[in-house]
Amino acid sequence: MSQVMEEELRKPVHEFFEKKNYHVFDEVKLFSRKIDVVAKRRSETIAVELKLRDWRKAIQQAYLDLRVSDYSIVALPETMWGRINREIYCEAYYYGIGLLSVDGVARQIMRPERSRRIQHNLRRNFLKTLSGDCP
Repeated sequence: MSQVMEEELRKPVHEFFEKKNYHVFDEVKLFSRKIDVVAKRRSETIAVELKLRDWRKAIQQAYLDLRVSDYSIVALPETMWGRINREIYCEAYYYGIGLLSVDGVARQIMRPERSRRIQHNLRRNFLKTLSGDCP
């Protein structure tokens, strides 16, 4: 994939979670910003930040998502992995953030850890936002 658009990451990420029976939502509001993709199955939620270039910013956003979501993942185009040094793996591991590589399909590179940072009042409001959309 040359010159990948963020939207080209979205469809494979949707398919990755839909195959696992998650309901998938786009652009879910969290304060003044939006989480790119949220996957929900029963009471479990997974926040996904899609990024084309700035993986450090994606890690920061994913870390913030752990306040409301059970798991948090960063999805990057496969073409980026050759340019990224082990620093992203170390940061993702340190914060418990999962990693997906996307090139037409999404592949899990690193599993996320369950959040230990959930703030229950924030999560309650976040789940209310989703409940209006979830069947």
